[in-house]
Amino acid sequence: VATAAQDVAMAPAGNTCPNGYIKLTTAAGCQASMSLLSLSAFAGTEDTNGWPGGCYHCDNVPGCTDGVWFNAANPGAANKGAMPICALPGWEDNIDLSVDTMFIGDSDIARWDSDIIIPNSVNVGVGGYTCDDVNGIIDGNLQTYNPKWVVIVCGENDLFDQSVSATFSDFKVIIGKIIASGAQAIYVGTKPEPSTKSIHSKYQNYDALIREYADSLAIGNSSPTLVMIDVYPAFINLGNPKSLYDKDRLHLSSQGYGYWNTWTTTALNDPLGGCIRWSSNACDSSIAPITTTTTTTVVATTAGTTTTTTSTTATQEVVMALAGNTCPNGYVKLTTLAGCQSSMNELSLSNFAGTENENSWPGGCYYCNNVPGCTNGVWFNFATLGASNGGATPICAVPGWEDNIDLSVDTMFIGDSDIARWDSDIIIPNSVNVGVGGYTCDDVNGIIDGNLQTYNPKWVVIVCGENDLFDQSVSATFSDFKVIIGKIIASGAQAIYVGTKPEPSTKSIHSKYQNYDALIREYADSLAILNSSPTLVMIDVYPAFINLGNPKSLYDKDRLHLSSQGYGYWNTWTTTALNDPLGGCIRWSSNACDSSIAPITTTTTTTVVATTAGTTTTTTSTTATQEVVMALAGNTCPNGYVKLTTLAGCQSSMNELSLSNFAGTENENSWPGGCYYCNNVPGCTNGVWFNFATLGASNGGATPICAVPGWETPINCLNDSDWQWTNNSGKVKKCDWVARRESRCNKIGDDGITLAREACPEACNAAC
Repeated sequence: VATAAQDVAMAPAGNTCPNGYIKLTTAAGCQASMSLLSLSAFAGTEDTNGWPGGCYHCDNVPGCTDGVWFNAANPGAANKGAMPICALPGWEDNIDLSVDTMFIGDSDIARWDSDIIIPNSVNVGVGGYTCDDVNGIIDGNLQTYNPKWVVIVCGENDLFDQSVSATFSDFKVIIGKIIASGAQAIYVGTKPEPSTKSIHSKYQNYDALIREYADSLAIGNSSPTLVMIDVYPAFINLGNPKSLYDKDRLHLSSQGYGYWNTWTTTALNDPLGGCIRWSSNACDSSIAPITTTTTTTVVATTAGTTTTTTSTTATQEVVMALAGNTCPNGYVKLTTLAGCQSSMNELSLSNFAGTENENSWPGGCYYCNNVPGCTNGVWFNFATLGASNGGATPICAVPGWEDNIDLSVDTMFIGDSDIARWDSDIIIPNSVNVGVGGYTCDDVNGIIDGNLQTYNPKWVVIVCGENDLFDQSVSATFSDFKVIIGKIIASGAQAIYVGTKPEPSTKSIHSKYQNYDALIREYADSLAILNSSPTLVMIDVYPAFINLGNPKSLYDKDRLHLSSQGYGYWNTWTTTALNDPLGGCIRWSSNACDSSIAPITTTTTTTVVATTAGTTTTTTSTTATQEVVMALAGNTCPNGYVKLTTLAGCQSSMNELSLSNFAGTENENSWPGGCYYCNNVPGCTNGVWFNFATLGASNGGATPICAVPGWETPINCLNDSDWQWTNNSGKVKKCDWVARRESRCNKIGDDGITLAREACPEACNAAC
C-alpha cells in the first residue's frame, strides 16, 4: 500500500495504480523508478496488449522474465502476478531524462542490452517495428531524452513487403528529425541472417543507398551527422557463422550482440575523429572536406623588397576513382546518363560504350580499359548498388555538379532492349538513349517522369510492349502504353512509337503483337484529330519487315533482337519521321507516309451572284463533317475516323447510314475488325456485322463502318452481375472467372445469346 510520502510505488498485481498515483509513460521514467524501489534488473521494452501498460515488475510470474519491463501498449492488461509501478502525478515530469545515447528501432534494438553496455543510455526499441513505426515515436522520444547520439536499426521488417526506395524514404525522414534535434545518428546496418535469404539483395541495395546518403550528409561538416556501422559485409567477412544468431536464425545471439557492442562503442568514441562508415571495427570512410586551397609564397629580392605570389587551386569537379565501386571522400556517384556523358569531356574520354542494368558492375558511371568482359569505354549502369568488377573504375563528381549541367536534348529514346542496343545517340544528333534491356511498358512508366524532367526532350522515341505480351494481355499492355504517351504529351513533347517486329523466336505471340499495334494505330489517329501536328507518330515495323520478306539478316543470332541491318532500317525510318518532309504524318510504313492529319472541320462556302439590277445575292451554305461513314473496302478507317468498338455503337450507326439489316456478331480474324457491311460479298451474308476480333483483316468487298472519335455511346464498363456460364461439371462461372484469361471473353452465357465479351466489359473491353 502506497503512502503519501512515496513518490513511486509498486501497485498490487493487475493493471491499475493506487489512488493518487498514475502509470509511468516513458521508458526512462520507468528505469529511474527502479532506484527508488531498490530494483536492479531492467528486463526490456515491449508493445504488448497482454501485459500491464507502462512500467511493471515481474517476480516469478509465469511467462515473464524477472525484472522491470516498460510496455508501450496503452492500456495493456492485467496478467497473473505482474505488478504495475506507479508514481505521483508530475513526478516523471520533474526528473531529468536526458541521456547521452538513445537506442531506437525494431527487435534488434529491443533485445539488445544496450543500456547496460553503453553508459547513460536508454533503449526504446520495440519488436516488429518498421521505419514508418519509428517515425511515429521518434519526435516524442527526442523531446523526452534529448540525446547527443541516436543509434537506430530499422528497415529489415519493412523490406519484406515494401520497396527499397520507399523504405529508404522513411529512413531519411527519421534521420532528418534526428539531425534537426541537434543529435548525431548511428545506423547499424542490415545483417545476412540465414532465415531471410530471399530478400538479402534488398538489404544490400538499402544499405548501399544509406552509405551514399551518409557520405553526402558529411560534405562540408567537421563531424558526420550520420554514421554507419556496416554489419552485412563485416558478418560475411567473419564467415557468417550460425553462432552469430539466435535459434530462430533471425535475431542475434549473445555472440552477435558482442560484436555490435564493440563496434558501437568504437563508433561512439571515434578514436580517429570524423569517421562516416565503420566496417569490422575499422574506419572505412571518413570526412575529407572539399575546399578551395590558397597558397601564398613570399620571395625576398636583392633590393630588399618582397614579391608575393598567390595561387588558388580548386578541387577537381569530376574524377576517376580507383577500381572498385565507391567514390573518393568528398565525391558522389553520377546518377544520370547525361551526367555520365558530360563527365567524359571533363576527363578527355571519347568512347561511350553504352547503358546497362547489371548488379555485377559498378553502379552509375564507370570506365573500362582492357577489363576482362567489358568493352572499352564509358558505361552507365542503372543498377543502384552495382559491384566491383576487375579493373572497372567509377567516375565520380563533387555533390551538385550534376545539377548544374544542361541536360536538355532534342530527342530521347526510351524503352526495352531494342532501344538499349540501338546506337541511336550516335545516329540522331542531340539525343540521349535511356533504354534498359528487359523493360516492360510498366517499367518504362516508372522511369519516364524523371527522364522527361531531366532531359526536357522535344521528341520521345519509345519501344515497349513485346516483353509485356509474353505474360500479359493486349488490353493491359495497351493501357500501360497509353499512360506513358499521356505523360509525354503532358510534358510538351511528341512521341514516336516504333512498332513490334515479326522476330522469328516469338511466333507464338505474333497475333498479340498485331492486335497491340492495331490498337496503337487507332489511338494515334484519334489523338491527331483537331491537331495541326500529331502528338503520337507510329513507325509501323511489322508490315514493313513482312514486305521485305522478313529475312533472317534483319535479326541477331538470338532471332529476337535486331542486327545491324535491322537497325539500319530503323535509323532511316526514324530519321524520316523526325524530319517529316511532308508534314503531319501520323503513321509511317516502309519509309512512306501511310496516314496523315486531315483535320475534321465544319466548312462554310459563300457564293456571290451578280443580278441584272446591279445588286448581288449572297448564298451561304455550311457543311458539317459526317459523324458516321462507310469506308472503302478493306480494314481501315479514313483519316479522322476510328473503328466502332461496341455492338451497340455498330447497331446505332445503321440509322445514320439508313441500313436496316443487322446480320449478326462474330469473332473472326479473317473479316474486318469492329463494325462492317457486306453487300454481295462472297462468303458473307448481306447486312451489317459486328466482329469482336480486334485486328481483323480485309476480305473481298467488306467495308468498315467508322465514326468520328467520341461519337459512340459512352461505354458501359460495369459487369453484368446476372451473366453466368455453367461448365460440364455444373460449376457456375461469373465475370471474375472470365477476367483471368482473355480467351474466356468468347464464352456464350447460359442464356445462349450473350457473350462474356458483352457482359464482362471490365475484363474484355480494352476501352475499360
